[in-house]
Amino acid sequence: MFYELDKLESQLKCPKCLLKYVSPRILPCGKSLCQNCIDQLCNYNLLNFIKCPICCKSHAVPDEGFIINEFIVKTLDIKPEKVYRCASYEQFDTLLNEIESDLIEIETRLNYPENKIRDYCDKIRNQIDLNTEKLIEKINNHREQLLNELSIYEQNCIENLMRIERKDLYEKILNENSQKIKSYYNYLNQSRINEDQVKQMIEEAKIQEYKLKNNIKILNSKLFGKNLIHFEESTKILDSNILGKITYDDLNFTSDLTDIEKVLNCKIEKTITYNDKIIDYALPIQDIFLLVVGPSLKMVDDTGNDILDIRFDSTPLHVSHNQIDTILVQHRRCLWRNDRKEISQAYTLSTYDFNLNIKNEIVIDSKIINCITNEHSVFIQMDKTNLINVYNWNLEKLLTIGQTLYADRPYFCKDYTIEMVKGDRVYMRKTMPDEEGDYWVRIMSLSSGDLLHEYYLDCRHEFFFVDGLMRSIVIDPVFSILRIYDRPNLKSNQADLLFEKSLDLNNCNGFQMTSDGKFFFIKEKKFVQYYKFSA
Repeated sequence: MFYELDKLESQLKCPKCLLKYVSPRILPCGKSLCQNCIDQLCNYNLLNFIKCPICCKSHAVPDEGFIINEFIVKTLDIKPEKVYRCASYEQFDTLLNEIESDLIEIETRLNYPENKIRDYCDKIRNQIDLNTEKLIEKINNHREQLLNELSIYEQNCIENLMRIERKDLYEKILNENSQKIKSYYNYLNQSRINEDQVKQMIEEAKIQEYKLKNNIKILNSKLFGKNLIHFEESTKILDSNILGKITYDDLNFTSDLTDIEKVLNCKIEKTITYNDKIIDYALPIQDIFLLVVGPSLKMVDDTGNDILDIRFDSTPLHVSHNQIDTILVQHRRCLWRNDRKEISQAYTLSTYDFNLNIKNEIVIDSKIINCITNEHSVFIQMDKTNLINVYNWNLEKLLTIGQTLYADRPYFCKDYTIEMVKGDRVYMRKTMPDEEGDYWVRIMSLSSGDLLHEYYLDCRHEFFFVDGLMRSIVIDPVFSILRIYDRPNLKSNQADLLFEKSLDLNNCNGFQMTSDGKFFFIKEKKFVQYYKFSA
């Protein structure tokens, strides 16, 4: 903890005269005063006691006087020296304060867990109540505005009523027409009715109705003025989130954190060598690897021996699995002319069980830019359309982002490639750097389509991952460097570099990271390496 000089000097001033202590004396109540201030108090009371100006307690003055405060006297003799701080002092001071705050929070959660939960929920509850009060206030203000407008209109109409001329004329019209209607009903109730006479009465009634409606309009204009008021209900559907909404940050990332200390000391644990050219692979299912070798998908044990395989008409472009029961394979399907010129191409998505038995298959006519999966869904980014098709693991299409979902937000994936989907967050990387050479990352909300954040990484990278603390892990295979960046700064739009480490990434063709933070590489298209992290 660093103490400021002005705080120390404030403790060396007499609380009565507010000047630096001169011969400071300790009173029985524990307070300290200058000897001059004590003498003034004695002269004021003209008695052998004084009243402490701080706590108002009365003290008898000893014949030899009050005891000198030796601590204050010695502190006054200390001459402060100017300390020259390095440029990193403020940064270090801030960091220490944050660490101290974290320690206090951990201690509070350990010693008073129930109070911490209640305090946190009370804070959210107060926010909800505050938003409710604000909304009620707005509604009441609008209600008063409408009622005032209605009252003014009502008063004007009553005044118009008092000014209507020739009321007797309208009363005469009312009586005559009432008698006419009564005669019509009497005739219709007779046992014998002449059809021609009824037709004549219908024509008379039509003329009568026209005259009455015209008189109603004239009367309305005299009563209500130029405009007849109506209340039109709002057509806007009340948003279910009008007060706000409860959102949940995913805390289920205990197995999805990158341990920086272990990464610093990482070393190659195992190399799985395969005799044929490895094009792609999926993260291991227990100790079994999924390798794309030529046009085949192979299941290989951790010594490189084949277990199962399946052959396709063309080379698979992507393979992944949901860690439960399904493997996804993406490959291209082409149609050729007799002269072997390609006339069309399509992409096939196939799912298999862990014994490589086919489960489902669909054909996509458009070119696929990228295929991303998580435990629930498959995300297919289409070329030249800014669309992302979302499927479940049964390959049933759920929706299209940019068409059935967020069609009004063309920026969702324009010039960006989808890289990861973690919970409600979609991470996308800009395909090209900006003028300063920075690579931008965009975070979108899958549920709302809102742009949550944008930040840039000041390095070239081809492989990009995000761990459970929103730290960016990037691989630069050209310079064989692994970098880990802190979670993005919301103010500066920059993610600070936590550390970088040189790895043996020469001729690296692929990179993936497991949920527990292990790194897997394809090297020289011949073997798979993965790094073991040791503390």
